Amino acid sequence: MLPDAREMLLNMEPAVDRIAFDKGDRAMRNRPYRHLKVDAVRKQDGQMDYSMARDLLLPIPLNTPRVFEMSANDRVTITLLDANHCLGAVMFLIEGDQGNFLHTGDFRAEPAMITALRMNPFIQRYLAPKFNFANSTSGLSRRLDAIFLDTTYMLQMHRVPSKLEATDGMVQLMALFPKNTRFFINCWTWGYEDMIKAVGSAFHSQIHVDRYKHSIFMRASDPFLKSLVSLQPDVSRFHACERHDRCSSINFPPKTESVVYVNPVDMTVERWETYQMDVQRRLKGGEALTNLVIPLIRHSPLPELQDFVRMFRPKRIIPNTLDPALNGIDYSALPSMFSDCLGPDGVNLMREDELAHGFLARVIDRDAAPFEPRNIVGVQVENAVGIGGVENDSLRAIGLEGVGMSAIDKMACIADMLKPFLPLACQQVLQRVLSAREAQPTRRSQASLDYETTDDERNQTETQETTSPMADHSQQQLNQPLVRSPFPAIKQKTPVKRLRTMPEGLLSPEANSLTPHCKSRVQDEQPEHGAELNVPATYERAQSEPRVDSFGTPQPSPRRRTPSRPRHSMPQKLGLFSLSRV
Repeated sequence: MLPDAREMLLNMEPAVDRIAFDKGDRAMRNRPYRHLKVDAVRKQDGQMDYSMARDLLLPIPLNTPRVFEMSANDRVTITLLDANHCLGAVMFLIEGDQGNFLHTGDFRAEPAMITALRMNPFIQRYLAPKFNFANSTSGLSRRLDAIFLDTTYMLQMHRVPSKLEATDGMVQLMALFPKNTRFFINCWTWGYEDMIKAVGSAFHSQIHVDRYKHSIFMRASDPFLKSLVSLQPDVSRFHACERHDRCSSINFPPKTESVVYVNPVDMTVERWETYQMDVQRRLKGGEALTNLVIPLIRHSPLPELQDFVRMFRPKRIIPNTLDPALNGIDYSALPSMFSDCLGPDGVNLMREDELAHGFLARVIDRDAAPFEPRNIVGVQVENAVGIGGVENDSLRAIGLEGVGMSAIDKMACIADMLKPFLPLACQQVLQRVLSAREAQPTRRSQASLDYETTDDERNQTETQETTSPMADHSQQQLNQPLVRSPFPAIKQKTPVKRLRTMPEGLLSPEANSLTPHCKSRVQDEQPEHGAELNVPATYERAQSEPRVDSFGTPQPSPRRRTPSRPRHSMPQKLGLFSLSRV
């Protein structure tokens, strides 16, 4: 990992606990990963005691190949490349005798990043040649065996503005407000630091941030970011403090028109241009606005993913994330989606992988799952501040009025998008899922573990539905977290099963997948028929969720004990190797 990622991990604090510490309700900071690095201590005689010292995190600089010994006769070279996602985010270029692979992790492959990659000497040998002359040979070039691709936004099939286009338009709109206007910049998770840098550069001003952000930014390797942030609320009219515990200058709900909330959302290029013109017209006409939305996203939609894969033309791509509501249908659409981006026989290789793992058969034979498809726009709106509801003018202007649509409507929209890319068998599965949903629609509580929320924010979004500015709308906006892809060693985030009705004498299907510890607890606490029960999805879940006071302020949460997770190796059929010892 990069040194920035190392510092972020060692100093990570869950949202509920850090807010409690700042309020004085918690005596010590809760840093769950601080045990990964223990410094030596000085004894009374002045000597240093290294008996308990350890540092289990290995920082590696960008663009610096490093050799790792997997066994006596097996070595791999790993090079870290910038992922353009957030502080410390990297891609892994893995080279060895068993193949060459690129793992993107979370990334944003906007045009500026692709241009930079084309100039990177460590990746240039894997670029697909632009020209293939009759008398040319391919001895010097290589082909990637696989790209492990960030498919979080794969179903977003529109072009989006680049980060620079988004932030340039943002500061131009902010400049139209009166000079005494205060702004709250909703950097609600890591990856939106470009908003802070754009505002500081355009208005020659520092930005007020909370203690936690300040501690992370001051440990980062970005000198410009360090110079922009301040702990003093009165130093600036620009604030990016804790969204759940804003400073006295930025109160929620807004009581004055002098506070403008700036939120990042997903938006097409065309809608962004229309939105800018509309805001400019309204401000010049004297209308008072209290919020702005900007098209700043941290994951690549399908057109950017296709441009990225086309640059390499690998043998195959493997998705990092899939939507459980689609029963693997999104995986079956991948070969056709990237048919013109893969190397020779790339589509056939991916279809063979699908059959070799029995994944297509499991999709066809599986009953329709009672899940709702995840809603990317809905997650962004749920994490917005000062929006007020889907009836907001800004949301209507950019086409977000459909975030409250029903589950069957969401599935129908996804079906229309995926059908051109699906084999006939998968189209039949998709129709069966839709028919099952029409016959018996399902409902679930507010999504408690969304895929956009970082680990340090997770406790907050799991329990503090009352603190969301979209609290009235949150019961309608239902989104689904991620699950494991058909291949091992791919990102997984486990959903929190809540408020399930269990038949008398039987556990729900979700409870059957729990660990023995959780299953025994559920059996002991099983209610009568028709009663509601909060079922924890994994052992990490505490028996009681953090509490909130009458104002929606989070209270300290109990300490959690997290067991070690099993390590997984990549499938040998694909010529991959285990990275568990890297």
